[in-house]
Amino acid sequence: MNEDIRQRDLSRKKDSELTLAERRELRRRLDVFTRAISGEPPAEAAAKPKRIASWNPALARKTGAA
Repeated sequence: MNEDIRQRDLSRKKDSELTLAERRELRRRLDVFTRAISGEPPAEAAAKPKRIASWNPALARKTGAA
């Protein structure tokens, strides 16, 4: 079942038959719909946390950042 859940028709399923992923998708669709009706911009996906590199003094001297 490689079908994308965002494209799946969930309208014919009973609430008791929905999986956790399908329930989350329905909540997401409802949120998008209510934001569109209210005029709010859609919620953006959470940004990935930036990776922090350890400080290397030798490299910093070469680039002039020391």
